[in-house]
Amino acid sequence: MPYQLRALACRTISTQDEGTALAKVLFGDYNPGGHLVTTWPKSVDQLSGMMDYDIRHGRTYMYFKGEPLYPFGYGLSYTTFSYANLKASSAEVASDGAITVSVEVTNTGSRTGDEVVQLYVKHLKSKVERPIEELKGFQRVTLNPNETKTVQIPLRASTLAFWDERHGQFKVEAEPVKLMIGSSSKDIQLATTVNVH
Repeated sequence: MPYQLRALACRTISTQDEGTALAKVLFGDYNPGGHLVTTWPKSVDQLSGMMDYDIRHGRTYMYFKGEPLYPFGYGLSYTTFSYANLKASSAEVASDGAITVSVEVTNTGSRTGDEVVQLYVKHLKSKVERPIEELKGFQRVTLNPNETKTVQIPLRASTLAFWDERHGQFKVEAEPVKLMIGSSSKDIQLATTVNVH
């Protein structure tokens, strides 16, 4: 878990403590909760050319169609978590409005740990090409063994907009949008749909 070790080391007071911090993670004295901010492909063959700057050709998790080695948002822990009761504060949201997405998260393991709850969206009837999924919010929560907390993540409809080249402005489409909650872009636990109008 090199990415988690690096994140932990960044939280230490000085580089002198880096070895101690890494040892604490490796020997289980500290439970890491870091998550990847990039997609790690299994092979460079899964990527477009280095001079291809069009992200729609698979250079980010939003358009990556292969099976990654480690997906965007991936993380490890010495405990486990479960998700339940995904709810949106409203089944409909105006183009200039907002909703709150809530979900219950439970630590199902025997160690206290942090989970990073991630909210992704998928446009179901967009008239333009959209990403496979987009991260729209996340919340880190610390849970003791068998503890359950309700995590709330706000979602503004304006963040669902795309750039309308024809009119030179951002546009929020009237369409159903799938809300997906999980611990990474490839570990979606629950989903629901809201209508944007």
